[in-house]
Amino acid sequence: MELQYITTHGPKYSTTQGPQSQANETFPSSKKPGKRSIEAEEWRYTGYPVFSQFVSSDNDFLIFRRFGTLGVRVLLALQDDLTLLEEELKSLDSACSERDGLQIHNGSFRTDSGSRRSKMLRGQIYEKLKMYRKYSNYISKVSSDEF
Repeated sequence: MELQYITTHGPKYSTTQGPQSQANETFPSSKKPGKRSIEAEEWRYTGYPVFSQFVSSDNDFLIFRRFGTLGVRVLLALQDDLTLLEEELKSLDSACSERDGLQIHNGSFRTDSGSRRSKMLRGQIYEKLKMYRKYSNYISKVSSDEF
């Protein structure tokens, strides 16, 4: 099978045949459109399928937007979520420390294993913090020259 490349010639685009590629399974040879069909309905045969093949043909063509501002906003939203969870955890800690509060050992995770505080820490907070750290590492990597 052959890979089709998009080349620009004035205001229109045309396709040219490129080297062999396993990635191009768009048209089996029996159903391949003719040159007239491609020229008449070029919009139908080019676009993302052909462009994707072209971009994936060489690592030097792999250029994407970083969405830096959007990524930072996602991180800030995760940070806010974690701040709210942290405040709720502090409130639970305070409630357990009150004179008439629950009889929960504040210095042991084992004896606190079934409490709301423990479930929150091992559930919501753990998952949100994992997501935040993973995404912040990803953003740092994308923003660096190493990516």
